[in-house]
Amino acid sequence: MTDRDKHGETIRELAESNPQPRQAIREHAKEVFRKAREEGMDRGQAEELLDKVLAGMEEGLREAGLETRLILIETIDAFIFVFGDILAQTEEALSSYAEDLKAFVSRAVEAGETLRAALKKRRRPDGKD
Repeated sequence: MTDRDKHGETIRELAESNPQPRQAIREHAKEVFRKAREEGMDRGQAEELLDKVLAGMEEGLREAGLETRLILIETIDAFIFVFGDILAQTEEALSSYAEDLKAFVSRAVEAGETLRAALKKRRRPDGKD
């Protein structure tokens, strides 16, 4: 049984056995994504997991006869909720790197100007070095 099939079976069971299937399915999705995050998935692996979960969910919901669109939207929301901080951390890191790069360039320009001024002072009056 593939991961997609396993997710589909779990979702079908949740949909058929719970009085509030949407909430149960959303909680299940959050738990799946939470576990994946704890295992240290990178963004690509997380996206792959999302694809498998959503495909399995769609199949399981269809088998259970439930409206899939709203539940899938909620599942994507759960994915964003759990993995959103990874994306935010990536953005913060890139912003920090950009600030560090600006500071480095600024220091390099200052050092270059200082060196140029020092060389200008050392030039001989006839313009030859």
